[in-house]
Amino acid sequence: KLAVEEARAQGYAVDRGELHRDVYCVAAPILEPSGRAIAAISVTARATDLAATWEEQTAALVVKTTQEAARNLFSVTLMVR
Repeated sequence: KLAVEEARAQGYAVDRGELHRDVYCVAAPILEPSGRAIAAISVTARATDLAATWEEQTAALVVKTTQEAARNLFSVTLMVR
């Protein structure tokens, strides 16, 4: 439950090898204007291939992409969490 609250607060979720030891993932929701998630975008990579800044850089790109997708889908500007 704490991980879900953290993901909501930061606007994205991270899997740091919890499911598969060598696989990391960053995902963010595409939100409709009411705030309900209708889809998500994620990026997955092998941990051995990642730079130290991968999580921060990838999270920023994924969140930006989901916000752009929502704007395109709903023609509204969404507030950044």
